[in-house]
Amino acid sequence: MENAKLIYGCDTNSFYATGLEMHDPYVWYQDTKGQTHIILSALEVERGRKNAHVNHVHASGDICQELKDAGTPQTMATIIAWLVDQNRPQTVEVPGDFPALMMKELSALGYHIKPMVGPFFAQRAIKTSEEIEKIRYCQQINEEAFRAAFEVFRKAKINKDATLKYKGELLTAEFIQGTMNSVLAGYGAVSFNGGPIVSCGAQGADPHERGHGVLTAHEFIIIDCFPMGGNFYNGDLTRTILKGTPTDWHLETYEAVKKAQQLGLDTIKAGVTGQAVHDAVDQSLIADGYTTGEDENGVPYGFFHGTGHAVGLDVHDDGPGISPRNTNPLEKNMVVTVEPGVYYPEKGGVRIEDIVAVTKNGIDNLTTLPKELVIK
Repeated sequence: MENAKLIYGCDTNSFYATGLEMHDPYVWYQDTKGQTHIILSALEVERGRKNAHVNHVHASGDICQELKDAGTPQTMATIIAWLVDQNRPQTVEVPGDFPALMMKELSALGYHIKPMVGPFFAQRAIKTSEEIEKIRYCQQINEEAFRAAFEVFRKAKINKDATLKYKGELLTAEFIQGTMNSVLAGYGAVSFNGGPIVSCGAQGADPHERGHGVLTAHEFIIIDCFPMGGNFYNGDLTRTILKGTPTDWHLETYEAVKKAQQLGLDTIKAGVTGQAVHDAVDQSLIADGYTTGEDENGVPYGFFHGTGHAVGLDVHDDGPGISPRNTNPLEKNMVVTVEPGVYYPEKGGVRIEDIVAVTKNGIDNLTTLPKELVIK
């Protein structure tokens, strides 16, 4: 190895590299011989020695004392330099989001720092069997949150003005969000990632609108939940429901998206490109009359996003997209979402999403929650 690799931070890359749950930035380094190192403070060093998946654990206090004895200022840059100088590489590769000030300071000390374009750990795209089971578990607790939400909708009453009422109070998106998050917290979820989305009617025409206010009957309600479990892997699941009586348009639109999603699921296998999966989904929707474009106000309608994305330590993880841009073949044990949707500014939208692991001949669907539109 001519180049070394360096992380200074506290994110999914550092967790992937070390297996340590941390709260403050720290140093991970892979030297040109492939040996891995971390530098930890006195607060963390013993935990690191017991649990970190690295070859060497260094105490920052010991390094600072050595620098002090040598008359060298003790800064994070000089601490990192102490480690890099043990095996001086031609280039030190860092993630694309490496801190700019730290890069400037290390460059001033004479090191060639090279930000990486794309994933820092390309191998993150291929999940181990253990990682797949962690994602499956997070999807399972996600499903429990959905079941709790569905139960609220089943018990909700429809007022004369079509608003929904639950236990004598108007039912809101915020109440459903809180209900779901309380279930997830009970299972040890450590982050809700700003979700879930509970968007009713016209709100659902914006795919990332979180949703707010009173929920109403006889309209699409998109529920999209993407928590991080206590194992630090993420789930991601979307269902579209309707409380009350659907119109023919509701039924036809829902069935078109459901059919397209199933086609996407059936198309995925190792060797097929993300582009091919997306195109199959897109053509299915077009054939059913759901074209994509912009209205007279420039607002997009139809199916205007990719079919899916990688999932893992991040909700939108390093790895393949199921999109028109991904011409690379999918590989066994990649984990992706399949989530087509159609959206209309005045009416709302439909999206249906599962997480799947790619296999040699198809998929292992990590999602088991049924896909049913009407809740009575």
